[in-house]
Amino acid sequence: MNEQEILKVLCNGSPAEVEAIIRNRKVVNQEQLKVLIKPLRAEGIYVDIDNMSESNWYYIWKKVNVKGPHEWERVNLASQFYWNKGTYNKEGVHSLFDEYGELLKK
Repeated sequence: MNEQEILKVLCNGSPAEVEAIIRNRKVVNQEQLKVLIKPLRAEGIYVDIDNMSESNWYYIWKKVNVKGPHEWERVNLASQFYWNKGTYNKEGVHSLFDEYGELLKK
């Protein structure tokens, strides 16, 4: 998917659709997500980045009035992480680590 198609799903898709594309590294890579931060903010959708040294977590959320006993002012739409070392191929598979940080055997 190109950035405009991803943006359309993130802005107009159901929570399940948003989660599905963000969790699929074949569809959305880290560079695309970085490019979309500013256009998403203009649409009221925010991307928080948590740099954890070995990886970056991306949290996608929007502000809504959901205050209740939990006093939240936001709804989380999706999250995804990307390893900072190595690369991802077109299938979303990382060159060095599995999903749990274990080194892949060559």
